[in-house]
Amino acid sequence: MVVIPGDRVRIGRHDLTVAEAYLHGPHLTQITSTDGRTWWAPPTAVRRLDPEPLPVTESWR
Repeated sequence: MVVIPGDRVRIGRHDLTVAEAYLHGPHLTQITSTDGRTWWAPPTAVRRLDPEPLPVTESWR
């Protein structure tokens, strides 16, 4: 799974926003979230979440 800064991802049961992401070989990723936590996980455990739709505002009409 390729992720870039700003992506919303799920690792296990935790949803987070990616600040930095690194691949350490084929079996380990390091992801730093925007809240400062660092996550170490196999790439197969990282799932990209669909972006939340933006709310419709009067200026869009």
